[in-house]
Amino acid sequence: MILLLLIFLWRLLPVESPKTQSVPEAKAVKAAEPAENPQAPPGPEVRGIYALPVPIPRESAPAEPEPDAFDRVIGAILSVESGGDGNAVGDGGQAIGPYQIHRGYWQDATRFLGVDWPYSDARDPAKAIRAVRAYTSHYARHYGRPWTAETIARIHNGGPLGWRKPATQAYWRRVRARLAGE
Repeated sequence: MILLLLIFLWRLLPVESPKTQSVPEAKAVKAAEPAENPQAPPGPEVRGIYALPVPIPRESAPAEPEPDAFDRVIGAILSVESGGDGNAVGDGGQAIGPYQIHRGYWQDATRFLGVDWPYSDARDPAKAIRAVRAYTSHYARHYGRPWTAETIARIHNGGPLGWRKPATQAYWRRVRARLAGE
């Protein structure tokens, strides 16, 4: 009887490997409820009972960051977006400033920076560059993406999940061409 109890308890211990992450402070969760994170990998379907969290496989470990990736790519993004025109307006009036920043992007970036800058400040090159760095670095970290010129450009162009949107590939090619022409 004690042996069965020990085997049962041993099987509840989290198993750590380079490709898994364990859930801290395991708590019982109702498996039939929808997951809070729709991006989480699907687990076995269990209905009407309670299950303990198990190790969740990671997509892959992020690649090594490029040294000074942001400093290297920000000039190319500026060139593609506005050619450096701080008064530029694009996307039918929806994007402003040298980096063509939309209002929602600005709101996220200023929140990440802990500042209360009005949207009109997206025309200020110094503030805009800080906003671009805050926005792209936040979402790259949040989604476990490598801090590369491509990730930065595609998140800037396509939003938090821009790194995986096919529509941002053409934008990245334009930025990469500017980088190659330096």
